[in-house]
Amino acid sequence: MKIFITVVLALFVQNLAVSQAQELFDYLEENTEVISSDTLHVFYFEEWNDDYTSSKIIEFEGKLIDSEWNALISNYLSVENKAYLIGKINIDDNYSGFLIRHLSTYSPEKISLLVFDHIDDNFTTKQLIADSGGDGTWVYEVDGWLLDINEDGKFDLVNWRTERWEDDETEERHRSDSVYVSFWNGTEFELEKSAQIDTSKFKTYYDKVFN
Repeated sequence: MKIFITVVLALFVQNLAVSQAQELFDYLEENTEVISSDTLHVFYFEEWNDDYTSSKIIEFEGKLIDSEWNALISNYLSVENKAYLIGKINIDDNYSGFLIRHLSTYSPEKISLLVFDHIDDNFTTKQLIADSGGDGTWVYEVDGWLLDINEDGKFDLVNWRTERWEDDETEERHRSDSVYVSFWNGTEFELEKSAQIDTSKFKTYYDKVFN
């Protein structure tokens, strides 16, 4: 009897989660449009005013998601008071992804792709696309490109992480860059450590502006 009750309870919880995920999907679907681009360069960057009291977000600001959905989104992403819906991409026939800007380590500067499985009617995975932040003289940016690298008709992902810092003693400026490639394997983006790509075809937003 206890086993039966446990099974019934587990099925109820599972069905409730699927129902809530479907409601969240419907809300996101109704409040955004598909982003059509063979190569989508995603980044987060702020342009501060001279008095450093406020800033203007350059692209990918997104539309504020109604706070009543924050609890459901928090099941998948780090959300406190605010999250922003940027747009939707169709990964393949069975999976859609919503670009959402939400809480990062320092502020709401992270952009993640929340992936919805149309077969199971549930959100199945999340993927970091872009981010930025810093502490003192150390700052970092993560840019992301969604494009079809292996020419299989599906989006893949390139992440470029840049870290910049200043030596406290010499005041010399330093920089470190790392590039990561993830291929869509049919259910999620899988990091391919041995992937070789021509990095000259990619340029971060920071480099476009300042170099």
